[in-house]
Amino acid sequence: YASQIDFTQLTRTGGVNNIFYTWDPTLAGTYGVGGYQTISATNSWVSVPGGGNYTGVHKNIESGQAFFVKSTSTQGTIGFTENVKTGGSSLVNRTTQEATPARGFIRSTLLTNTGAIADGNAAAFDSDLSNQVDADDAIKMMNGGENFGLKRDNFILAVEGRSLIVTSDTLFYFTSNLLQQVYTFLIVPENMDQSLQGLLVDKFLQTQTPVSLNDSNYINFTITNDPLSSTTDRFMLVFRQQSVLAASATSLHAVRNVDSTISVNWKTVAENNIKEYIVEKSADGIIFKAIATKQALMNNGTEAKYNYKDLLPFDGNNFYRIKIASLNADIKYSEVVKVAGLKNIPGISVYPNPNTGRSLNLYFATPSFGNYKVVLINEAGQQIWTSRISYTNNSGGRITVELPKNVPAGNYYLNLSDKEGKSFNIALVLL
Repeated sequence: YASQIDFTQLTRTGGVNNIFYTWDPTLAGTYGVGGYQTISATNSWVSVPGGGNYTGVHKNIESGQAFFVKSTSTQGTIGFTENVKTGGSSLVNRTTQEATPARGFIRSTLLTNTGAIADGNAAAFDSDLSNQVDADDAIKMMNGGENFGLKRDNFILAVEGRSLIVTSDTLFYFTSNLLQQVYTFLIVPENMDQSLQGLLVDKFLQTQTPVSLNDSNYINFTITNDPLSSTTDRFMLVFRQQSVLAASATSLHAVRNVDSTISVNWKTVAENNIKEYIVEKSADGIIFKAIATKQALMNNGTEAKYNYKDLLPFDGNNFYRIKIASLNADIKYSEVVKVAGLKNIPGISVYPNPNTGRSLNLYFATPSFGNYKVVLINEAGQQIWTSRISYTNNSGGRITVELPKNVPAGNYYLNLSDKEGKSFNIALVLL
């Protein structure tokens, strides 16, 4: 039609999603030629990445403008009638899929080193949405320049609908075609649960940056000439509860002993109504696993002290916290404490770590040529997989090891030993 039309009024059949895509030539990016805007009911019709000619809610398709739609089945149709015309009048119709005010959002934008919008994505959290990739999720239209999406179940998404967040829920960011320069992530939360906290995990730098869930976040990062700095799965946003006891109630301390074991000690000032304490351990400060349980001893309002010795700590950093279970089933957590890694760890590292795909790269910082036995050990000390590798002059400093795809998620040790009996462990987190 030679008229502006309202997409929400089109007739859709055959599984055509409640999503449309348009090209916005005013999006800059590095190449200055524009990029795709994704407009979805799941994201309350707020365009992604936004900016340019698209700010806020945008349901209209302009006269003469091209747009794309996608069907979840093999075919589908869209129909036009006179009532889809808006004639420049105000919109009064809403679809049944439009978000309620309580729906939570994380809208993320990739900015270039000049502050221009390169690309972006959005995640919506609501009890009406599913964690499966379905018609509420918008498949990403790939740009010729930078791409910044969300990866789920081998799909790259511009808009991802998720159910309400649970502890350790994660958004897996996807980036591609990035240049060797400084970029900025702008992460903007809306209606997010304030009992949660976010952490942006950078698997290249092995850092964790706190992300506010009640204010905008600007986080810089750099793409260098190291190819690992531009891997598509470098970043992920992890959510976790921040229900931590006040320091005056429970204090926690951990220290590495001369035999490399770690002593974990905690004290409750006025113990009362406590069932048990669960010692939890992590290699990255994000994903924790229970390693011991101590029953409450006092429960009479007086001071109570406890300790636990970790006989199999990671060679690298170790993080500990105490999960405190009350008699009435309430759960609280102590603060998290860190014990630094050993200074004499051999020059072999693993990337990516944490790992999601079960494909590991072993990097040799020094030319430690020879044959190695590789053993994957779980936290119970059980050997669940073994292999052998050979590091030669032609290895180029890296050897790729493929773990079985059915290895479950968790904290592990990757043990390498040579024919002379030298052996060491690398802490490994599988997601």
